[in-house]
Amino acid sequence: MEDGEVLEAEKILSAIGRPPNFDHLNLEAAGVIHDGKKVIVDDFSNTNVAGIYALGDVIDKVNLTPAAVRCGRILSERLFNGKTTLRMNYDNIATIVFSHPPIGTVGLSQEDAEK
Repeated sequence: MEDGEVLEAEKILSAIGRPPNFDHLNLEAAGVIHDGKKVIVDDFSNTNVAGIYALGDVIDKVNLTPAAVRCGRILSERLFNGKTTLRMNYDNIATIVFSHPPIGTVGLSQEDAEK
């Protein structure tokens, strides 16, 4: 540990997230608004600059590859196939932990469902 403490264990699970890395894009030069942690977008993946879109981990909504792929497909349908009202729905996205046994979730947490 950072403080020198030793922790003994038979097994360790490390589930580290990766923060978005967009510093090298120089978004300020394009005028794209971000808060240092994520690019700000509306419900249709539009940034504040016309013609510049953002999706996936860089917008920090649901940081899962299948969600980013789906959002990209939806964006292309909107931009190139005339489906102007199509947008990503981030509710009820299934997720899984590839553990033994595998653990999956979808929908509301118990706490949210009770509310």
